[in-house]
Amino acid sequence: MHPRSPDDGTPAIATDHHPDHAQATAACKKYGFVATGAARATEWGLILPMVAKG
Repeated sequence: MHPRSPDDGTPAIATDHHPDHAQATAACKKYGFVATGAARATEWGLILPMVAKG
C-alpha cells in the first residue's frame, strides 16, 4: 500500500525521522521515499529528510 494515491492531487509527502532509525528508513524506502539531503540537526533533534513524489 502506497501512503497516498497518485491521483489525489498531493504533490509530495515528507518525513523526517531520526537517521539512526533503520526500520523507519527501510519502511520509507519501501513506499517510495527518497532522501532529499543529508541528516541535519533541528530544534527537535537530528532528522533525515525524505520525500515521496507522485
